[in-house]
Amino acid sequence: MNYLKNKFASLILDKQNLPDTSLITPFDLDYNTKYFWRVHTKGAENQGDWSVVRNFTSTIKSVI
Repeated sequence: MNYLKNKFASLILDKQNLPDTSLITPFDLDYNTKYFWRVHTKGAENQGDWSVVRNFTSTIKSVI
Protein backbone atom coordinates (compact mmCIF):
# COMPACT_ATOMS: atom_id res chain seq x y z
CA MET A 1 0.00 0.00 0.00
CA ASN A 2 1.27 3.47 -0.84
CA TYR A 3 0.22 6.65 0.93
CA LEU A 4 1.19 9.83 -0.84
CA LYS A 5 0.83 13.57 -0.47
CA ASN A 6 0.17 15.85 -3.42
CA LYS A 7 -0.95 13.03 -5.72
CA PHE A 8 2.29 11.07 -5.92
CA ALA A 9 4.64 14.01 -5.50
CA SER A 10 6.13 12.45 -2.37
CA LEU A 11 5.82 8.90 -1.07
CA ILE A 12 5.31 8.87 2.69
CA LEU A 13 4.54 5.19 3.34
CA ASP A 14 5.18 1.97 1.45
CA LYS A 15 3.84 -0.99 3.43
CA GLN A 16 4.09 -4.65 2.42
CA ASN A 17 2.68 -7.91 3.76
CA LEU A 18 -0.37 -6.37 5.41
CA PRO A 19 -2.12 -8.91 7.65
CA ASP A 20 -5.51 -7.20 7.33
CA THR A 21 -7.56 -4.90 5.08
CA SER A 22 -6.96 -1.80 7.20
CA LEU A 23 -3.92 0.17 8.28
CA ILE A 24 -3.20 2.64 11.04
CA THR A 25 -0.31 4.86 10.05
CA PRO A 26 2.75 4.55 12.28
CA PHE A 27 3.01 8.36 12.43
CA ASP A 28 0.72 11.38 12.68
CA LEU A 29 -0.71 12.78 9.48
CA ASP A 30 -0.74 16.50 8.76
CA TYR A 31 -4.09 18.01 9.67
CA ASN A 32 -6.57 19.06 6.98
CA THR A 33 -4.40 17.52 4.24
CA LYS A 34 -5.47 15.45 1.25
CA TYR A 35 -3.69 12.09 0.93
CA PHE A 36 -3.82 9.65 -1.96
CA TRP A 37 -3.48 5.88 -1.73
CA ARG A 38 -3.41 2.77 -3.91
CA VAL A 39 -2.81 -0.95 -3.46
CA HIS A 40 -1.79 -3.98 -5.49
CA THR A 41 -1.42 -7.69 -4.94
CA LYS A 42 1.96 -9.34 -4.89
CA GLY A 43 2.62 -13.04 -5.27
CA ALA A 44 5.77 -15.14 -5.15
CA GLU A 45 6.48 -14.61 -8.84
CA ASN A 46 4.58 -11.53 -9.94
CA GLN A 47 2.76 -8.38 -8.96
CA GLY A 48 -0.78 -7.30 -9.84
CA ASP A 49 -1.71 -3.96 -11.34
CA TRP A 50 -2.12 -0.94 -9.07
CA SER A 51 -5.67 -0.14 -7.99
CA VAL A 52 -7.50 3.02 -8.90
CA VAL A 53 -6.08 5.94 -6.92
CA ARG A 54 -8.27 6.91 -3.95
CA ASN A 55 -7.96 9.80 -1.54
CA PHE A 56 -9.00 11.06 1.87
CA THR A 57 -8.57 14.31 3.76
CA SER A 58 -7.29 14.20 7.32
CA THR A 59 -9.41 15.99 9.88
CA ILE A 60 -8.47 18.85 12.11
CA LYS A 61 -7.34 17.77 15.55
CA SER A 62 -10.14 18.14 18.06
CA VAL A 63 -9.56 20.09 21.23
CA ILE A 64 -11.06 18.71 24.43
